[in-house]
Amino acid sequence: MTEAAALTGALVGFARLLRERGLSLSPAEASRLQAALAVLPPGDIGYLYWAARACLAVPPALGRAYDAAFAEYFLGIQGAPAGPDARDQPTERSRAEQDQPGVPSAAALDVAHERGDDAGEEAERQQAGEAASAAEVLRITPFPACTPQELDILAAMARRLRARPPQRPGRRMAPGYRKEAVDLRSSVRRAMKTQADLLVPAWRQHQRRPRRVVVLLDVSRSMTPYSRLLLQFGYALVASRTAVEVVCFGTQLTRITGMLRSRRSARALERAAMSVLDWNGSTRIADAVGGLRSMRSVRGALRGAVVVICSDGLEQGDPADLGHQMYLLRRTCHQVIWVNPLAGDDRYQPIAGGMRAALPWVDALMPGHTLAALENVAAVLSGAAPPPRSLSRPAGLVRPARPADPARPAHQAGPARPELRPAPARA
Repeated sequence: MTEAAALTGALVGFARLLRERGLSLSPAEASRLQAALAVLPPGDIGYLYWAARACLAVPPALGRAYDAAFAEYFLGIQGAPAGPDARDQPTERSRAEQDQPGVPSAAALDVAHERGDDAGEEAERQQAGEAASAAEVLRITPFPACTPQELDILAAMARRLRARPPQRPGRRMAPGYRKEAVDLRSSVRRAMKTQADLLVPAWRQHQRRPRRVVVLLDVSRSMTPYSRLLLQFGYALVASRTAVEVVCFGTQLTRITGMLRSRRSARALERAAMSVLDWNGSTRIADAVGGLRSMRSVRGALRGAVVVICSDGLEQGDPADLGHQMYLLRRTCHQVIWVNPLAGDDRYQPIAGGMRAALPWVDALMPGHTLAALENVAAVLSGAAPPPRSLSRPAGLVRPARPADPARPAHQAGPARPELRPAPARA
């Protein structure tokens, strides 16, 4: 499904939900909203809220119904307040936020009561802006600092992440603007219009094809605050592209790609989590990277693919083993992106044994501790943004020189070859 078709389907579903809530919408208003979304900045929920409310001409009397539908459809919040009684009653979430003023609000886009005067409209605009700002603050809040309600909202937002597949040059050629080869037939046709004078030659270029992506998710005990959101990120990648493989690992590998292809996100994620037997256990990154190249369903997709490893890099085994496995993996794939939640801290330096051994074979080291960081990873996968240089080459740490072929660890070395001696001369 293309991005335009996915956007049209999302708008149709939102319009259908608004009609069920009592708002009468015309096809012209839905088309106006679709045209407005093309010029809005991506990833800003506040702009989307006001653009939809303006283009769909929502009357003030139905503002609460629109807020509840918007929160349910785009933020995944069920049971948003839609009437005056539900709005006036304090909830446990509001009491908790009053006790903790530093925690950002995770409620729906809640606006003021429509009074019909200028004061009511100004209060409505102010409260809606505060709610949109709270959503923006929630995007940059680390996952361990979020409450369970906020994690539910972040999970719903992470499932809606979309990333275009990276492109690779194909073998076939087609007419294009890149000067890779001269298109003789088109050039001759152009010369016939100018009396055999070839003024501007025609060119051919290699067609672009989507590159495969393999995601390796660490679900060990040290990754407990991040495993759930990273699983939502894997679901979003599978939903936005076709050639994606998602594998979870702790002490063993579990392929969950087929389970994440379901349209029912809650059921798909529950089945995927139940199928991983070593969830919240120990971790063996070297064995997982080595086993990834031997999995029958994944090893074919590794060649020329982009491999995304989501792990904190805390290896319990031999770091030299991890370095050798990363070397073999880098020889097979096109690019390796390591998403480390610990890299979100400015004081972090990848000087641990496992991370230091794997770093020479990693093309980009990126943080994954917030929703905004996962959005940056999706942008890098799409080719819309380059990886940050500060994380690709961490400050204060000099990468070791990349060896030609690191030596295999002693416990994986094969039997020694017998020494060849010349045959004795015959008498």
